[in-house]
Amino acid sequence: MKNERIISDLAAAVEEKECLSSASTFNKWETLSYETAEITGTLLIASENSLPPPVTVSPELQGWHKIFVCMADVGSASRIDLRLTDDEFPTTMRAAALGAYAAWTPTENVEEAFWKCADMTGQTVTISKNHGSLAHTANLLYLRFVPMAEEEVQAYLQKNKRKTMLAHMDGDFHGFDAAAQPKDYCKALHAMKNSGIGIVCQEVTNDIADFSSDLSEYAPRASAGTHRLEYARRLYEDRDAIYREELAYAHANGMKLFAAHRMQLSNFAFPLSQPLFTIPFVSAHPEYYCKARDGKSVGFLSYAYPQVQDFMIENILSSAAHGFDGVHLIFNRGRHLMFEEPIAKRYAEAYGNTDDFYRLPMNDTRLTGIYSDILTEFLLRLRKATEAYAKANGKAALKIYISSYFTLEDSLMDGFDIERFAKEGCIDGIIQTKMRIWEETDDVLAADGYIDLEKYAKKAETQVIYRRNHSSDMVKMAEGVPALRALADRYGFDMYTEIPWENSRPAEEFAAAAKKLYGAGASNLALWDCYPARTNCLSEWACTANLGDRDAVLQGDALCEGRKIIKILSYGGMDMRYCNPSWRG
Repeated sequence: MKNERIISDLAAAVEEKECLSSASTFNKWETLSYETAEITGTLLIASENSLPPPVTVSPELQGWHKIFVCMADVGSASRIDLRLTDDEFPTTMRAAALGAYAAWTPTENVEEAFWKCADMTGQTVTISKNHGSLAHTANLLYLRFVPMAEEEVQAYLQKNKRKTMLAHMDGDFHGFDAAAQPKDYCKALHAMKNSGIGIVCQEVTNDIADFSSDLSEYAPRASAGTHRLEYARRLYEDRDAIYREELAYAHANGMKLFAAHRMQLSNFAFPLSQPLFTIPFVSAHPEYYCKARDGKSVGFLSYAYPQVQDFMIENILSSAAHGFDGVHLIFNRGRHLMFEEPIAKRYAEAYGNTDDFYRLPMNDTRLTGIYSDILTEFLLRLRKATEAYAKANGKAALKIYISSYFTLEDSLMDGFDIERFAKEGCIDGIIQTKMRIWEETDDVLAADGYIDLEKYAKKAETQVIYRRNHSSDMVKMAEGVPALRALADRYGFDMYTEIPWENSRPAEEFAAAAKKLYGAGASNLALWDCYPARTNCLSEWACTANLGDRDAVLQGDALCEGRKIIKILSYGGMDMRYCNPSWRG
């Protein structure tokens, strides 16, 4: 394009020449020549364990430009930080996955993707590798700046004014960042501020974890486990100041911040791999554990016990104390009720005995009805508690959103009666997720339709009984939309439908998925694992950030700048035109 500026010889463009080296070192950026059919230059690399200092490039441009970034795909553990002079925080980015996992060194191609639009007058670009993050590589081939006409600038400034999408941030979302001060934690929100996201659900599950353990005891295990614990402890200790900063930043940029709670109360760790965290309340109260059909304890707490409900209500109220705008109750990531004594007692009261109780299939309406009673009671107690807290402290009551499954029927199987929740005023919003759980009852049902407990136990010796489908099943998602949407319209609660996948798909696939969901009646979209998985993948984010514009999606309007896949002809003088010499297969 006329007057565009491409900075491809980064060895020449970087101002801090002392920070560069033609060899791989621990404290400098390695430089390597490359060649494509259109562009030649020298790229920057920082290998997995290197810690090079930030370096600066001065494009010396005037006025507004679209900025494109070219990077190589070297796996999801590759990312680099770029920051303009006027940016509050750097942007972490990576290329999409360009080759199959089984391909050896899939470096035949690189990807150019849209980053942002900016007035480049007097601006420099700082290139850095996040030193506090998990081990990763970083690379950058070139930067491309394309001048913008005035009408393009105005269109960009008006884009995403209506913030209709909801984003989720996983519990480990800061584990990729070198946050040192409370304000640094706003980096994740900064990545979303120019998107169509109006609600960000930040997981706060770490707030009930135990950080008293000596981290050195985990040293023989995966380093990621130690890193996560270090991050979680830092976040926990500074959470008051961190949440204040995040709330202020979210509100200043037109977003609301919800506290997301994983509702299954278990010690989230696996003995054979890295530790994550333990919850003292879970460890201290095995008497409240869920029970299998044979009476054996399962290692998570049951909401059939008032004490468990009390614990979670108190924990959720802390979200109100921190000033969060609402809570997202992640009920779809585990079980919360099984065959505990209080549930058996309710069954006996309703049906006169417990003769058949332990043989009821998971989808039996007598069982799911009791589950629904308990969950409705819990949500009503939570609503009452949050409203009382709000009244006593002169605040607005927390909005309550919960996750549902693919369809209303899938949700009912786990006791989530969405219509009942809405009718009784328990909830303000539903997030329809790409999830369902079920019980494998093939070959274990007796002639009377109940579970044959002996066959059931035998099957459990070789197979998992309870199963979870966490997939991007567009057919199931679209099937579940109309009934949920009808309830949302009837009872006036908010509804968000989860967009499939989580990273590294071509932009047109995300746009097509959004069009299908909107066409089925979805009112708003939700983005699971938005940070860091989605925002970091530039080509994905260039599209996904704009999917909140329902009309544009349905009309098939261009939603993002196109990505460009570029074939590499040589690296460091090594010819790659005909065959990759690094296959080593």
